[in-house]
Amino acid sequence: MLNRMKAVLVARRDRTLQDRFARFYRGNRWGDPETRSGPGSRLDSGQVRDAIEALRGTVEGHEVRSLADIPCGDFNWMPLFLESVPGLAYLGFDIVPEIIADNRARHPGRRFERLDITREVPPRVDLIFCKDLLNHFCFADVAAALVNMRRSGSRLLLASNNVGHPNVEMPRFGVRQSRHRDIMLPPFGAPEPIWRTHYLGLWRLADFPREVSVIPQR
Repeated sequence: MLNRMKAVLVARRDRTLQDRFARFYRGNRWGDPETRSGPGSRLDSGQVRDAIEALRGTVEGHEVRSLADIPCGDFNWMPLFLESVPGLAYLGFDIVPEIIADNRARHPGRRFERLDITREVPPRVDLIFCKDLLNHFCFADVAAALVNMRRSGSRLLLASNNVGHPNVEMPRFGVRQSRHRDIMLPPFGAPEPIWRTHYLGLWRLADFPREVSVIPQR
């Protein structure tokens, strides 16, 4: 009962997605000594290894010259990939202003900007990279993010995805909320990817629906 009341109070405090993710960043709620973006962003993480391999294959095989990283988080592992593709134009986006300020201070040679992908359209690039984000969103926010990515006119989307897992709704705000998401299943309607692994898929954004109908939570 006490834990339930605590969750309700936190949800009421986190009135926006920015509030929710900022709370995790400021307090290092994942408790990882290496990165505030969680264990999936550690240099020794299997997710990082798979992401770097997928990024390299996509950049080399699809003539990618510009990359939007949504969200960039604390930029813990991305330099490992970027140092192998020196000609790639990189843009890091995150919803939390403190993350952007900290990244700019630590990496003055890189470009970082604040962006709420559920409300704003990112700039046009060859590839949008979206790792471990959509699983933290309710249905309406997943739909809005995918529509805004398509509206950007960007060519490709490389995103983490839980193939075959039924999509189950969750509260828009809450304590450490995360659920499996398969964007190819209802209500999202993403097409078959160009290729996929157990963890990541590559899509042409022009093949995505222009609009996705999801009833937003009250």
